[in-house]
Amino acid sequence: MMVIYSQNDEDQKVISFWGLYRWTIILLSIASPFLIIGGGYFLYSLG
Repeated sequence: MMVIYSQNDEDQKVISFWGLYRWTIILLSIASPFLIIGGGYFLYSLG
């Protein structure tokens, strides 16, 4: 968890891991099966 302060120290904002990397995690979880299956087909075609 991160705390971001403004320059005049009046405001602060808390940013969590999920808030920072939500879309990266979601897109990687969607793309990883396709990458694994595509890599398997590629390796199978080499042999």
